[in-house]
Amino acid sequence: MTASNTHTHASRELMERVYASVAKGDGQALLAAMSDDIIIHEPPFLPYGGTYRGHKELANLFAQIPKFVDVRKLKVDRLIADGDHVIGILRMPDLKTGEELLVAEESIIRDGKIVEMYIYFHETRSLLAQP
Repeated sequence: MTASNTHTHASRELMERVYASVAKGDGQALLAAMSDDIIIHEPPFLPYGGTYRGHKELANLFAQIPKFVDVRKLKVDRLIADGDHVIGILRMPDLKTGEELLVAEESIIRDGKIVEMYIYFHETRSLLAQP
């Protein structure tokens, strides 16, 4: 395996562990995979939308998401890895309607930790209807 392939493989494996820890509700493993200065960009139109920086703000985000989405039923359709970037295509149910939400997440990895994530929702009707 070339250095680039090794890096891509390690990035993909990290994200496989991250999504498995989300589905198991293992917050410690999830935080361990994220850099101390992690930045997560959630779409601003969501009830919990905005940019979250660092583990402290991440804890606030993690407290909000389960009010709207059943993360323990997370399904990974596919992971696409290229060096330090991994795209995850995910599905999980909206808690209020049960409707399956399609989400893409781009994760940027440095030194074996996630440093930044961009979250993209395909369809948000059910989430937008919530107070």
